[in-house]
Amino acid sequence: MKAKITMIVETNKQTEDFELESHIKDALVAYTGNEIEFFDCEIKSISCGIENFVPELRELACIESFEASHTNLIDGETIKSTKHFQEGIKYTSDTWRPEGMRIDGFFVFNANASKFARIS
Repeated sequence: MKAKITMIVETNKQTEDFELESHIKDALVAYTGNEIEFFDCEIKSISCGIENFVPELRELACIESFEASHTNLIDGETIKSTKHFQEGIKYTSDTWRPEGMRIDGFFVFNANASKFARIS
C-alpha cells in the first residue's frame, strides 16, 4: 500500500534544503508504530518558505493555502480587503515595501511570507 503524505515542517533559520530532505527520510524510516512502519520514502519536492519579501522576487509559489487581509481607512470609511491564496499556485509579484509585497495585485505583509517559496 502507498500513501501520499503532505507535511508542513517548521525548522530553524540555519536549516539547508538538503538537510531537511535527509532528516525527514531518517525520521520516517526510523519510526515503527503498531500499525505503520515506513520502510522507505521518496521526497518528490521541497519548497522552503521565505522569511521576508525582498525586491528581487518576481515569481512565488504558494506552499500553504491561506487568506490574506488588510484594513484601510479611505475617505473616513473603513475598507477591509481579503484575498485567498491557494497552495500549489504560482503568483507574480510587483511592488515591494519593507513591510510586505504586492502579490497578484494584493498586498501581503511579511507575516505571511513563510507561506510562499521562491521560484528559481
